[in-house]
Amino acid sequence: MVRQINKLLGGLAAYTPTVLFLCGIILLCVTAYVCLGVMVGGFTTGILLVIVGLVMDKSNEKTVGGK
Repeated sequence: MVRQINKLLGGLAAYTPTVLFLCGIILLCVTAYVCLGVMVGGFTTGILLVIVGLVMDKSNEKTVGGK
């Protein structure tokens, strides 16, 4: 049971950078249709999510057999 849970969590952790990246892109697209006051915070959060997703993806490549 514990091994199955660890395997599931490991699989979910592998997709975290992709999920963050996609959430950032979606947030950027959604805030493009909202008023300007909200747009500044939405764009900032979206860009940060994209950057964090890409950085996590690069760090995973280095630790999991990447170059």
